[in-house]
Parts: sequence; structure tokens; C-alpha cells
Amino acid sequence: MSVTNQQMITDAFTLIGVVADGKQPTPIQSTVGIYVLNNNMLTQARDGWHLGWYPQTTANLNTTAPVRDEDVNDVTLALCAWLAGRYGITIDPDPDSTNEVSLYNQIKNAFRRLNKRSLNFTDADLGELSRPQGGPWGGPNWM
Repeated sequence: MSVTNQQMITDAFTLIGVVADGKQPTPIQSTVGIYVLNNNMLTQARDGWHLGWYPQTTANLNTTAPVRDEDVNDVTLALCAWLAGRYGITIDPDPDSTNEVSLYNQIKNAFRRLNKRSLNFTDADLGELSRPQGGPWGGPNWM
């Protein structure tokens, strides 16, 4: 199911209504798309998302996107949110949080899933557990 960077960008632009179904984004829109995708994916990686993303250029638009197949749809939905903000498009919240058809809920659930998946790859530093912790209420030499 591997998709190209361009396919993810096209899908995101289509979902937010910037590009009509069956049409391609302009070269400028594709450049903006890869720029927004890079910036936000690298920021998210810094905050803990470990999805395999590494910086892409416009020369990489037609190469396979560096994300796992199970993350493609969620990264595309995240890109929808990031592009909507860039293009001044408002994605209105759906009052029914169980409505899986609404774009707002799909995006919200995509971020939730990506955060949850990233927790599976988070390492914990348990080095302090072997250190004595002090008295019965903590702290060194309490009482």
C-alpha cells in the first residue's frame, strides 16, 4: 500500500477542498505541501512521534513516503489539519463525537492514534529505580 509523497499531498488537498477530485495540485501547492509536511513531521518527531519520517524535497514528490503503511492515512489526515491552517480553511468541529464520517473527527482520531502508536516506541529511563529514595515519605534523611 505504499504511497508517494505526492499522493499524500493530493489526498490532503482534496479532503480540505483545495483541489477537486481527480485533479492534481499545482506545482506551487505541491511545494507548499511537502514544506508543511516536512516542518510538522519533524516537529512531531522532536515531540516523540517515531514514524520513520525524514526530510523530503520537491525532488522526492514521486518517491515512496517514508512512513509505515499503517500510518499513511493518519499522516494524510494530520496534513489536512496543517494545510487547512496554512490556507485559512476552517474545519468545523462535529457536535457528535461518534460521527466517524466528519473530517474533524477523522483528524482528531488520527492525531490520537499517531500519539498512541508513538508511545509504543518510547523508551523510559528506569535508572533511578535502584537508588535508595530516603525515608518512608521520601527525601534524604527524613526525620
